[in-house]
Amino acid sequence: MEVIQTSQILLPKQIYIGDRGELQCSFSSDLSFLREAVLKSDRIELDVSGFSRNIDETQFQITNIYIASSGADYYTLSVSFIPWKTGRIDFPEFDLDLAFGITGAQHIIRFEPIQIISLIENESNSTIRDAESPMLLPGTTIQLWSYGIAGFIIIIIGIRLIVKHREVALYFKNKKLLKKYKKNKKQALKKLYNLMEDSELPSHDIAEQIQQIIRNYLEVRFDYPFTHALTSELMNCFYKATLHLLSSEKEDAFIGIASTFTRTDYIRYSKDASFHGGEKESLISKIIRNIEIIETPEENKSPDLKEEGSSNA
Repeated sequence: MEVIQTSQILLPKQIYIGDRGELQCSFSSDLSFLREAVLKSDRIELDVSGFSRNIDETQFQITNIYIASSGADYYTLSVSFIPWKTGRIDFPEFDLDLAFGITGAQHIIRFEPIQIISLIENESNSTIRDAESPMLLPGTTIQLWSYGIAGFIIIIIGIRLIVKHREVALYFKNKKLLKKYKKNKKQALKKLYNLMEDSELPSHDIAEQIQQIIRNYLEVRFDYPFTHALTSELMNCFYKATLHLLSSEKEDAFIGIASTFTRTDYIRYSKDASFHGGEKESLISKIIRNIEIIETPEENKSPDLKEEGSSNA
C-alpha cells in the first residue's frame, strides 16, 4: 500500500449544515492508468466505490467525485458533498486502484478532517466587566503636583515627536508601496487584455503566458516567490504570504485565480488540447475580475500589511 501525499483545499472555507462543499486534493503521480485515463478525457467521473468503507449518510452525502489533470503527472481529486451534522467530519480513505477497478496494489489518498460549523458558533458573546476603582494621584503638595505635570508634559512631547516621525516615514512608505501595486496591476491587466485580443497565438502558448503573467503579478503583490511554485503549491504559498490576514472575499478571489491553473496546465502539457470557442476570453475575464477584487482597498487596513497581509509576512 502506498499513501499519496496531497495538498487539500476546502471550498468554501466555511461550510454550514446543508451547504454544498467541495474537497479538492492535488497530488502528483506517475501511475500509468491515471495517465491513460486523462488522455481520453480531461475529467474522469468516479463513484463512492473507491472509499475504503461505506459512507455514513447521516453525517454527510457525497454528490459527485471526479479526477482532473492539472499538468504532466499532476492531478486533482474533487469530492462534492453536503454535510448533515456539525463538528468534525472524517472522510474514509480513497483507493485510486479500487476506484478504477484495478486489483492488487493500493494507492491511497487520505483526507484531512474538516469542521462543519453552526451559525450559533459565529455569534459573539458579550460579558459585563466589574467596575474599576478610581485611580488616585500620588502626592498632595504643590511641589509634587509641579513635578508630575512637568514630567507628563515631557512624556507627551516625546511621544508626539516619535509618532510624527513614524507617521511621516510610514506615509512615504505607503505611497511608494501603493505606486508599486498600481504599476504591477496595470502591467498585468494590459498583458491579459493583449492576450484576449490575440487570435493567432497557439493555445498552449497563450496558456503558458497567462500563467507567467499571473505568477509575476502575485510575486510582486504578495512579496513571495510564486514564480517558483507548482500549481499544487499555490494555495500554501498564499497562506504563508498573507498569514490568513486577508478577508474571505480576497481569499476566494485568489482561489478563483489559482483554479485557472488546472485548465491552463492541461492545455500546456496536452498535445492536442486547446481553448474552445470563447473559453480563452472567459478565463482571462475571470482572472481580471479576481485581480480587481484583490486590489480593492479594505477598510481599517493599511497597504503595507499587504493589504496588508504580505509585505512583512
